[in-house]
Amino acid sequence: MNRLNWQDWLIGVVGLWLIASPFMLPYGPAEVESNASAATWGFLAAGLLTIGVMALGLFEQREWQLWLGIALALCVIALPWVFGFTDAAALVWSAMASGVLIGLAAVGELVWPSDDYRTPHH
Repeated sequence: MNRLNWQDWLIGVVGLWLIASPFMLPYGPAEVESNASAATWGFLAAGLLTIGVMALGLFEQREWQLWLGIALALCVIALPWVFGFTDAAALVWSAMASGVLIGLAAVGELVWPSDDYRTPHH
């Protein structure tokens, strides 16, 4: 088992936020409330995937996991447009900020690796 680095902790906290945020933030206009269920499921799925990416770092770190983190960050940023809640400003900002943080953590690990993920751990 590997130690978690700051990037893993940040990704884990963002994952928890993604799970909690649709229950804590307002949805906004009535037309957005009709997409509330889809938005909630989108945030829950993104949060669980984000925590899954963090958990992968516990067992073994590989470069492809970092690229997966970057792809996940882009997906989180796209959530409001994919699930149709772009009028819910708080949720849009939450998705955007969460995606940026996930992306920065993944890019940070690529640029300044805390563990040499290029060689297998024995």
